[in-house]
Amino acid sequence: MQKPPILRLRGVHKSLRGQHVLRGVDLDIADGENMVIIGRSGGGKSVLLRHIMGLLKPDKGEVWFRDQNLVQMSEEAITPLRREMGMLFQNGALFDSMTVGDNVGFSLVEQGKMKPAEIRTEVARALKIVDLPGQEYKMPAEISGGMRKRVALARAAITRPALMMYDEPTAGLDPIMADSITKLIARLGKELNMTNIVVTHDMVSAYEMADRIAMLHEGKIYAIATAKEIETSDDPVIKRFVKGMSQVSDAVF
Repeated sequence: MQKPPILRLRGVHKSLRGQHVLRGVDLDIADGENMVIIGRSGGGKSVLLRHIMGLLKPDKGEVWFRDQNLVQMSEEAITPLRREMGMLFQNGALFDSMTVGDNVGFSLVEQGKMKPAEIRTEVARALKIVDLPGQEYKMPAEISGGMRKRVALARAAITRPALMMYDEPTAGLDPIMADSITKLIARLGKELNMTNIVVTHDMVSAYEMADRIAMLHEGKIYAIATAKEIETSDDPVIKRFVKGMSQVSDAVF
């Protein structure tokens, strides 16, 4: 029997600073799926992630996580559900004044359910998973950009969330490091049994990690298909985006 979607968005609208950003987003994401969301810069992808986390509420529409509508819930009621979600921000958002180990274990300390020795064990496990064993006592300023991404990933995944979200995880990385992060995201999803939602402009990574790709265009889900179907699509809107082709006028100046 097929599992029900872990996430359902129905008719989600949102305006920010007078701009109608989301114009009726409908999207189902299956439990255990690797969903990649693509689209133009400023098109609402990060805004969509904030709705999924319950950090923003739509002007109209519904956001269902499992069988609960986040739109109708108070902040107090959403908090336990949010603990089932992880988020890797574009810049990593590490605390520069904390060691790598303290950064990774931060959420476990905040929850207050584990002893310090248990937290140290979990931190070591998380760093090993992201291929950074023994880096607990370094400061963020002492490690490379790619390593910072891995530390941020370990911090987000240490609680083993059911749903993991990534906002431009390969931004600012060279192609080799980007490929390494892409493979790590896919591996973590399998090892920790997580559903992944990845917002990216990196089509090489998108094709490699996606079960399906959803394209957000003009505030709606314009297309949703397998990676191969998106890559080979003849639709002019999809093709221009994935090939990086602008609509430049032929006029001579």
